[in-house]
Amino acid sequence: MKSDSLISILKMRRMLSKNRLKAIFTLVASSFFVTLIFQNCAEPLQLSEQDASTFSNNVPFAYDVKMDTFAFMSCKPDAADFDMGALFNFRVGAFEPESGLKLSDDFLKATASFSKEGKSDALFRSTTNTGAIMQLAVRNGAVDYQQTQRTQDNGG
Repeated sequence: MKSDSLISILKMRRMLSKNRLKAIFTLVASSFFVTLIFQNCAEPLQLSEQDASTFSNNVPFAYDVKMDTFAFMSCKPDAADFDMGALFNFRVGAFEPESGLKLSDDFLKATASFSKEGKSDALFRSTTNTGAIMQLAVRNGAVDYQQTQRTQDNGG
C-alpha cells in the first residue's frame, strides 16, 4: 500500500514538473515572440538637439545649379520699333527638365535616412547653406580671381 501511494506521488511530481516546464517554456517563448512583434512599432529615434546641430554644421553644400541656355545680345535695335522689355545684355535660363536649381547629390546622400522634415531642419540649421544666394558671374578665364584675392588678403 505504501509503495502504491509512493509510486502515485512520484507520478504526480513528474506530471507537475512536466507541467511546470511547459508553463515556463510557454512564458519564455511568448515573451520572445511579443518582443519580436513589437520591436518595430516605435517611432524612429530622433537626433538630439546637440547631435542635430553638430551634424548640420557638417552637412555638405545642399544646392546644385545647372543652366542650359546662355544668351548675349550685342546690338541695340531702334527703341521706337522694339519692345524695351525684350532688351537685355546677358540672359541665362534653365529650360530642360534636368536643368535648374536642385538639391546636390552629396547632400541627398548625407541625409538619405532623414525624413522630409529632417532634411528641411538640416538645411535650416546648416551654417554652410544658410543665407546661400544664387549668383552668376562672367569672368575672363585667363585671370585667377582666387589668387588675386589671396594676394590682397596677405597685404600684397
